[in-house]
Amino acid sequence: MPRWSAVSYAFAQELKERLGVPVGVIGAYFGGTAIESWMPRSELVEDPVTKPIHDRFVQSIHQLENGLPVEERFPWCWDVAGQRHTPGDLFNGMVAPLIPYGISGILWYQGESSASKARQYGHLFPMLVDSWRERWGDPDLKFYFVQLAGYDGRESGSEIESAWPHLRDVQRRLLDRRENTGMVVAFHLGDSLNIHPPYKKEVGARLANLALHDVYVFRDIVRSSPLLDGVEYRDGAAVLTFRETADGLSSGRRQAAFRFFGRRRRPAFPPGYGYGQSGRGRRDRPSEAVPSPVAVRYGWATLRGKRTWSTARGYPRRLSAPTNGRCRPTTFCRRRTDDSGSWIRTR
Repeated sequence: MPRWSAVSYAFAQELKERLGVPVGVIGAYFGGTAIESWMPRSELVEDPVTKPIHDRFVQSIHQLENGLPVEERFPWCWDVAGQRHTPGDLFNGMVAPLIPYGISGILWYQGESSASKARQYGHLFPMLVDSWRERWGDPDLKFYFVQLAGYDGRESGSEIESAWPHLRDVQRRLLDRRENTGMVVAFHLGDSLNIHPPYKKEVGARLANLALHDVYVFRDIVRSSPLLDGVEYRDGAAVLTFRETADGLSSGRRQAAFRFFGRRRRPAFPPGYGYGQSGRGRRDRPSEAVPSPVAVRYGWATLRGKRTWSTARGYPRRLSAPTNGRCRPTTFCRRRTDDSGSWIRTR
């Protein structure tokens, strides 16, 4: 299917095979865009954090109308009117016309272009979720999203140290900040030089599993990846407990995706350590390099370089920043004419 989202196609195909009926997908996506372009302009101006974005947009209109030069420095140039990053433009053109449809939820695959502004994204992301839920009149609207895949192409913020890992962590935190959300881990599915990783079917299938479990009540499906539930430091070890572990955790023979931090917060890759596991997915991580850890970081890298943890059924563990014990759009549209559901794909 030329010029169509492969992730959306795989998503709909998985639903069709499991539900036994065709599932419609409406595409509303545009590559290489900032999150603020998908938000209503009226809400950007009302929020003190996002008002400067709107003000720069209004100023650019004045400058363009009067033949004056506009800001060319990144990232402020993205707030200039007339291009794909313009605040509110893609919401007005691609999302607002769909709001009359009765929908069951949203699938969101975006973030690469926002990686250099992760702190701001942490405010905008839940704001976008709240905004779309309010406009569709459903405060419990499902919102599923894809965590950034691995990439090291030296662009879109990947040339900035920790930019992509920081954005992934901001995405992960939405799970705790908003209910009825779900996240697909794609870190291990990335490509070092291709910002558009080829494993679309896997991503679409995992998004479908979220919908099948939550919306269509298929409880036999593994819903998502393991999520850190808590960490305790005792006897020179970090004891991590996970939830949503399905049949347990699996990592193969090597487990070097962790960094341990001592009291001086200097990271270390432990040269030798053991681990244990309980029914709830508990892992003990004693380390010779950091005899008294106070924080643990997992998968904090632009591109996957080491083996990642997963459930026994193959779902990778979600990536996270250091923790000191405090652990914590694609849209699918239902027309209500049958049991299949119609889905909208946005980006």
